[in-house]
Amino acid sequence: MRKLYVAHVALDEKKGKDFVMTACNLKMPFMADKLLRAAPGFSAAQLARAVELCAECDYKMKSSSEDDEDLLKELLLRIAVGETK
Repeated sequence: MRKLYVAHVALDEKKGKDFVMTACNLKMPFMADKLLRAAPGFSAAQLARAVELCAECDYKMKSSSEDDEDLLKELLLRIAVGETK
């Protein structure tokens, strides 16, 4: 999600593939190309929220007794519906 967000920012600011490769520490140019093609499918707000949701899920997985699989399912559903708040 962070890499997709970086790609979205790169597109918005017309930074290009080299920016994405450097910012995401990518070694293969085709990975940057894939990110740049996928990024327009999301809004910047959706991607920013998805990054937050991933961090929250990671924290819950490490600090609670909730089932990891259930946490991941919830995360994916929240990202899939495009949650922005």
